[in-house]
Amino acid sequence: MYLGGRISRLFIGVAVLFGIIGMGAFTMNRPVSAVAGINEHLNFQGRLYNAQGAIVPDGNYNIQFKIYQDGAGTAANNPGGTLEWTENWLNSGGNGVQIKNGYLSVELGTVNAFGSSIDWNQDTLWLSMNIGDTTSCTISTDFDTDCSGDGEMLPMKRMSSSVYSLNSGRLGGLDSSQFVQLAQGVQTDASSNTTSIYLNKTAGGNFLQLQSSSTDVFTLSNSGDIEFGANNDHTISVATAGAGTGGYDLTVSAGTGGSGTGSAGGDLVLQGGAAGGTDGNGGNVQINAGAKTGTGTDGTISIGTSNTSAITLGADTTVTGSSFTVSGSSSLALNKGSDYSTISGNDVNFGSGSVFRLTGASSQTITGIAGGTDGRMITLINSSSFNATLSNLSGSSSAANQISTGTGADMILSVGGAISMIYDSGASKWRVVAAAADSAGAGGVTLQGSTPGTADVGNTNITGTAIADIVQGTSHVYTPD
Repeated sequence: MYLGGRISRLFIGVAVLFGIIGMGAFTMNRPVSAVAGINEHLNFQGRLYNAQGAIVPDGNYNIQFKIYQDGAGTAANNPGGTLEWTENWLNSGGNGVQIKNGYLSVELGTVNAFGSSIDWNQDTLWLSMNIGDTTSCTISTDFDTDCSGDGEMLPMKRMSSSVYSLNSGRLGGLDSSQFVQLAQGVQTDASSNTTSIYLNKTAGGNFLQLQSSSTDVFTLSNSGDIEFGANNDHTISVATAGAGTGGYDLTVSAGTGGSGTGSAGGDLVLQGGAAGGTDGNGGNVQINAGAKTGTGTDGTISIGTSNTSAITLGADTTVTGSSFTVSGSSSLALNKGSDYSTISGNDVNFGSGSVFRLTGASSQTITGIAGGTDGRMITLINSSSFNATLSNLSGSSSAANQISTGTGADMILSVGGAISMIYDSGASKWRVVAAAADSAGAGGVTLQGSTPGTADVGNTNITGTAIADIVQGTSHVYTPD
């Protein structure tokens, strides 16, 4: 037997200070707070006696510590319990426990860190210790064999809390069921008429910042703004409905004005992303209806179906598709541009708009029109007191601005008359598509019935089934023989 008898008594001079890892520190009358890190060791102190009650000799001893979960702690290896952790303080590793006048003090977890091997949130944890000799031993078989271990002291020491660590299962007086836990499944809030998560931020910084692989993916600012990360495209959607159930609506609405006079509602802005760098294109805004399945019908995009006083489209607006229809009691109104009064006009820039009035103080001539884009339509109305002339393919204007009248000759726009043109980007020309005569019929072709009427000045008049020659300059009426 070692030292003349088995070491059978361990007097705990200072009860094991089990500051359970992760439970925090407690101070009277001070707010609870968290620190960046804690010393994850347990302080253990005691005094050793031999079987005769004498203090063991001074020296550096090999000692083995173990922690078990559950069981009775009354027999070696703690039957019914589970060994969770073992730590060997050996002279061979420079970690022999110094004993002086019988006293020892160690920081458990120094040689073998606790890590996640022990679930500290348990009611029954047993600490055992096995005293060896003072040699320089290494364990190849077991501690008792290789280091002359005296066997686990019995009964084992049940690990208990200090007075203030009894509150370590709480934070601010609240237990774990009152906190949201990460990766712990669904958290249930059974309270009524209270907000489940309530934050009142009184300083700078964001409310919430979520990352994936150290990259921001979602940020909620302290002003309530939401920002998605630049790591990928993003989607806001409603989950797919159950079988036989239609999908549910998603409504995005700006703020309602407050009570009182003149409290306007907030604007709802859909905007593509701005370009970056040099010569970048801005992002597009796409609005698409839902796709059909089978013989169903694709969804419809409705704009301004209620509470709408006007719909405004910006410059260079393009409408594509098989057709563009205005139905119901609505009408399609073309925007009037600025009046034009210049007498001789080459490469005329009417500016924005679709309808333009000619208001010259004398007869006006237009040889070409700038600003042509594929499919753009304009209408010219002669609101002056003089006839106006549209030159056919005149070299006085740039080739891409010239007008094709379709007759091979210049076209006269009489007082009060109107002409519509469309830009043909394939030919890079304006083409006349319609001409409306004035109140006297000038500039038109009049088809008459069996009784000839009065010849209109400047027109070719056809009656009955006669075949007419085109005669310029003088009015003619042809009647059948």
